[in-house]
Amino acid sequence: MLTNEEGGGGGGLVEPAVADELKKMGVDGIKAYGIEKLIQLVASQLSDQLPKSRKAARALLKTLK
Repeated sequence: MLTNEEGGGGGGLVEPAVADELKKMGVDGIKAYGIEKLIQLVASQLSDQLPKSRKAARALLKTLK
């Protein structure tokens, strides 16, 4: 799963290992999951107050690049 629900605000945290998993999936796997879903997930995490969440989102963006 790509999100890990944190208590309170209902926001999710992109797992740092997701970027590694995307590398394993390859282009076809990413397309099958949905690039739009991944971009929406990353966009929401980039504005998160938790530095760990923003760092994980940046790693995911680099992988998608």
